[in-house]
Amino acid sequence: VMAPGSGVAEPIKGVQYALLSLFDPESRSPFHVIKEVGEAGRMLKKLEPDVVVSFTPKANLISSWLGLRSNWKTMTVITGLGWMFTDTPWPYSFFRKLFLKVVSRGDRVVVQNMADYKLFIGEGASVKLIHGSGVDTERFKPLHERDHKLTALTFIGRCIIEKGIGDMIHLAD
Repeated sequence: VMAPGSGVAEPIKGVQYALLSLFDPESRSPFHVIKEVGEAGRMLKKLEPDVVVSFTPKANLISSWLGLRSNWKTMTVITGLGWMFTDTPWPYSFFRKLFLKVVSRGDRVVVQNMADYKLFIGEGASVKLIHGSGVDTERFKPLHERDHKLTALTFIGRCIIEKGIGDMIHLAD
């Protein structure tokens, strides 16, 4: 599993896996990315995995790139396309095209919304749509009626229009 951070995953009975946490999600330096590709390639060559599952755009791009030149299968999980798909200057459009071409050539892309599904299908990828990243409002309901009319809304994420900030502002009215 390739993802940024240093979280420790709970063991899964009967499954042997390694968590590779070598990516700096904040670094956009091409030299740093080249270094990360080399480190990931050396680690994966040593591990000889059957499948590499990746999360986050940078880990997805690197693992998919390495997967094209290896014997392991890749499963790229797209939980959100992030800055690469919201910023418009030329470097982002280049990385956007590179990301789509490389990730789409992998074994499986897993997405959580129809827009991403259509995007990757259009690139010829093997895509699985899993409806996720939401709240089941039938399961999670208020326990009781509140006696006041003030509603508190909490948002955790980047404050950009693609995250629904406009909808939240509209709800506040």
